[in-house]
Amino acid sequence: MKKLFLLLIFVCDNIMSQPADINFKEEITIETVNVSAQEVITFTLIAIGTTWANDKITYDYQVVNETTYGNVNYNNHYGFRIFSELADPYEPFAHGLYKFTSTESDNYIIFDFRDCQFKNHSGFPNYNTDFRIKYDALTNDYYYMDNNEVTYTYIPTGSVIRIWEIKKGNPTT
Repeated sequence: MKKLFLLLIFVCDNIMSQPADINFKEEITIETVNVSAQEVITFTLIAIGTTWANDKITYDYQVVNETTYGNVNYNNHYGFRIFSELADPYEPFAHGLYKFTSTESDNYIIFDFRDCQFKNHSGFPNYNTDFRIKYDALTNDYYYMDNNEVTYTYIPTGSVIRIWEIKKGNPTT
């Protein structure tokens, strides 16, 4: 009986000490194609001008980075998270304009996250915030896709992409 009790304590202790699964909840998921297995790419969001978090001007989320290794897809969970839902391993971003760049290309995109409903997932205009950015290393091109869609949209370099265009909503700024 004593051995059974010790075994039970050992098993329960090991089960309780196992790390919890990371709850992947990135708002912007990064995908890459035509990247060699050894290639490392860092994607960066750089704030342009004023950013807001919790209805106040903030300087906390000015530059955020995500580093990928080789080809990555949606299931690899690389990306960025909105400030109101901080969760490791993601760096947060805020409401505002951000320049999206990578270490692989001179091409860039401007993302406009100035929508007061962006953090409210199910608020008006009633959309969730999740979307994907795909980088093609062969062509140095970027594409975006709402998570509710099935095809990507090409993004010409220097374009301004607004969250409400991706989500097919109306701005509420």
